[in-house]
Amino acid sequence: MLVAFWALFLALLGAVVAFLTGSPTQTLPLRRGLLAALVGWLVYTGLLSWSGWLARVDVRPPAFLFVAPGIVAWVVFAARSKAAKALAQQAPLAALMAVQVFRFPLELLLHALWKARLLPQMMTYEGANFDIVMGLSAPIVGYLALRGKISQKFMVLWNVIGILLVVHVAARGVLTTPAIAALATDVPNQAIGMFPYTFIATFFVPAALVFHVLTLRKLANGPRTISD
Repeated sequence: MLVAFWALFLALLGAVVAFLTGSPTQTLPLRRGLLAALVGWLVYTGLLSWSGWLARVDVRPPAFLFVAPGIVAWVVFAARSKAAKALAQQAPLAALMAVQVFRFPLELLLHALWKARLLPQMMTYEGANFDIVMGLSAPIVGYLALRGKISQKFMVLWNVIGILLVVHVAARGVLTTPAIAALATDVPNQAIGMFPYTFIATFFVPAALVFHVLTLRKLANGPRTISD
C-alpha cells in the first residue's frame, strides 16, 4: 500500500511540476515562486505528520486546523488571483481535466486504508464517497474536450460536480477524525494524521480543487478556449 501511495504521489507531483514549469517564459518567475511554495507546503505538512503532531487528540484547537488554512489558501489563490487566471489560460483545457484521473487510484487507496481500519467506510466507494466517478470519467472528458466533442456547459457542470464531491468527502474526513469525531463511524479517520497519508488531505484534495477551479476560470473566457 505504501508503494502504491508514493507512486501516485510522485505521479501527481510530476504533473503539477510540469504545469508549473511549462511555457511561456514570461510567467517563469511566478511559476518558480509557486513551485517553491508547493515544496515548502509539502515539507511543512509532511513534518507535522511525521512528528506525530497531526495525530494528537489532546491539542485544542484540533491539530488539523494548523494545516486547514493552507489548504483553503491554495484554493482561494486559484480562484481569485490574476496570476492563477493567467496560468489557467496558458494550460491546455483537456489536460486540466484529464489530470483528475489520479482520483481513481486514490479511491482504491482509500479503500485499502479502510480495509486496514485506518479510515471509515463512508470515505470509500463502498460508503458515501462517489469521487471514483470523477477519476474514471476524467480521461474521457479530457479526450472529448481535446477533440471538440463536448459542450462548454457540460464541462462546467462536470467540474462543479467534481468540486462538490471533493468537498463532500473532505468534510467527512475531517468530521471523522479522532479529535473531532462529529460523525458516528465504524472506525475513526486515523489516516489523516499519519505520515505519509496526511498528504491525501494536504496535497491530493487541494490539487483536485485547484485544477477544477483553474478549468472553470479558463472556461469562463468562452467557447474559444475549448479546443486549446
